[in-house]
Amino acid sequence: MKAEIVQGLFRPLLLVFGTLFTFTISSFAGAADLIPIEAFARLPQISQPALSPDGTHIAYLAPIGGQRNLVIMPLNQPEKAQAIPPVEETDIIRFTWINSQRIVLSYRYTNDIGAAYARTALFSVHVSKPGYVDMAREPKAHDANPYARQRPQIRDRIIDTLPDDPEHFLLAIDSDFDHRAEIRKVNVETGHYVNITEGYEWINSWVTDQNHKYRLGWGKSHKGTRLLYIDPNSGDAIDLDNTDWFENRSIVPLSFTADPTIAYALEPYLGDKKRLVTLDILSGEVKDVIFEHPEVEINRYFRDPVSGQMAGVTYTQDLTHAVYFDPDLTALKTQLDGWLPGGSNRIISWNKEKGLYAVNHVTDREDSFYLLNTLTGGAKLISHAIPVPADLLATTSRHTIEMRDGLPIAAYLTLPNDKAPERLPMVVLPHGGPHARDTMHYDFLSQFLANRGYAVLRPNFRGSTGYGERFRRLGRGQWGGAMQDDVTDATLWAIEQGIADPDRICIAGGSYGGYAALMGAIKEPSLYRCTVSINGATDLIHLTRRLKDNFLLKKYANTVGLKGEGAKLVSPYHRVKGINIPVLIIHAKDDPVVPFEHGEKMYKALKKLKKKVSFKVLENADHYFATEQSRIEVLAALEGFLATHLK
Repeated sequence: MKAEIVQGLFRPLLLVFGTLFTFTISSFAGAADLIPIEAFARLPQISQPALSPDGTHIAYLAPIGGQRNLVIMPLNQPEKAQAIPPVEETDIIRFTWINSQRIVLSYRYTNDIGAAYARTALFSVHVSKPGYVDMAREPKAHDANPYARQRPQIRDRIIDTLPDDPEHFLLAIDSDFDHRAEIRKVNVETGHYVNITEGYEWINSWVTDQNHKYRLGWGKSHKGTRLLYIDPNSGDAIDLDNTDWFENRSIVPLSFTADPTIAYALEPYLGDKKRLVTLDILSGEVKDVIFEHPEVEINRYFRDPVSGQMAGVTYTQDLTHAVYFDPDLTALKTQLDGWLPGGSNRIISWNKEKGLYAVNHVTDREDSFYLLNTLTGGAKLISHAIPVPADLLATTSRHTIEMRDGLPIAAYLTLPNDKAPERLPMVVLPHGGPHARDTMHYDFLSQFLANRGYAVLRPNFRGSTGYGERFRRLGRGQWGGAMQDDVTDATLWAIEQGIADPDRICIAGGSYGGYAALMGAIKEPSLYRCTVSINGATDLIHLTRRLKDNFLLKKYANTVGLKGEGAKLVSPYHRVKGINIPVLIIHAKDDPVVPFEHGEKMYKALKKLKKKVSFKVLENADHYFATEQSRIEVLAALEGFLATHLK
């Protein structure tokens, strides 16, 4: 981001419900026809829809010109919708209604000074007036700290929208780099602010109570995670870092009940799957169990937009599902399941007074958003998020596979249409993270590959999230070890089932998945015919050094690599001689997570040894492929490489 832009123009849009986007898939003779790369490269056609507090507008993110824009649509005049583009050289990542006329937008960009890393910014926009207003302004006077001349890295930590004070919101920001985020009360119209507190040492984010008072602070210091509680009676700051419930039981407070001493919290029950409980902050006593799932853990929680009270939680079991604590929402959810059977239905935004509810219906091939009016009984399609018609997409199924040590893991298999699942060319696609997970939701890369005739296998190897603490911890210190063996065992399963042709299997992935793709070529030289690393970590010595240089990531650095072994043993760059199959390396110049040099030095090392290697440099992309152009370049490179080596 070269400059802080505070003026801008809206883009007028011509649209009615369900017809915003002009890009369509032209007629195909059948499901087996090749769909253009551009279709799969499209960003979600709609995401994060949210009603304004007064229920007169709906806002959502949508791709225009290859980047996410904020679309603001008057419900009574959808043809007057306006689009707000991202500020120069940034990506819009989320937005929040502060009042019915003002939205604050969070932007992400890669800094262009020194080492690449992600930064955020926060701007306010009006529903009908042009212009941006900076919500994270620099203090009028800095102290003597030389770093204070810089902008803070994270400038979008909104901790409370203050629904009873529509002109303001609370923002936590460490503007003077003293390791204590002040809490600002910010005017959403002007960006002017007053500091409610100058902050507490090593605390950078806060949870407020139902009276909108800052109550629980989080942060990290050189000594570890900090947790600070502000006593509602005395006002004293109480350190909770070393309490048994936090340090040993890994309970995570989320928000507060009406009693500011009782919090809603995620508790890893018996040290495993997280369940929602109420917790006495000072004693650590679990008061009640609000919700738990027998197989998976809770993802996140959400609040009622008016009362601020806990409204429900989500969990992912193949698809993401929601459970509502409000009886009205529960009843509506039951009706939705009858109206839109199969898959998952979620109510994601609502205005009870006007009877308006934005809902999301998903399957493995569908992701659609509707607006319901329970007062009139009406329902309108807002938009389909997936740019390809569902009947042209491939089906995805979950399979439970037993690993060599008896551990069961889940894997998602996407099969090409109109082809028998017998001896197909296959791409094994381990996910990034590694502490993340795959799901049955639409995945543009898997669907593209299936459309090109490949079976796609995505294993949730040990260390993946969502299955509980025990499963996740099994991946610690298992880079190139048990996590890699799980990917191998899943591949062998597909061969044993007769699904994959053993002579036509490629392993590919992004980020950690790119690392796993390269290590797969090293550890299993006869299993794969080619390998693709997309923004993959290749040099574990460099990676761990970089992580340890940041005290926030120092603890995580200890989980990278193979426990009991030196980093070189499981570092693709240092094991480059062991790669004897064709390699495609794709890396973004502006990657703030895995620096570009990882891809570049791996390519040079392979080239020097006269290995079969291709290198695709993405000039205007980051780690997240947030633009359609970067996706097009990745898919095109992948298509040509696989066509050469698997067919």
